[in-house]
Amino acid sequence: MGLAVAILLAVGCSKSHQCKCVTTDVNDDGALKLITVGGGTGCDDITEWAYEIQVVDSAARSHSLARRETHTVKCREYGE
Repeated sequence: MGLAVAILLAVGCSKSHQCKCVTTDVNDDGALKLITVGGGTGCDDITEWAYEIQVVDSAARSHSLARRETHTVKCREYGE
């Protein structure tokens, strides 16, 4: 019985959910901003949103990400 309870708790905590965010530092553009997070992360925990682009240096054969347009956001459960 204890094993069944542990499995149910693990499955319940690992479910992902979606958060809907709006920018707070600039006027929101109206585009739908959704992010899928794990069960351990609440939508209120998300405070920053950034777009990233992949940068490829073919000479050094390296890949990296560069942040663009970082904004503060307020997020809530999608569907509320």
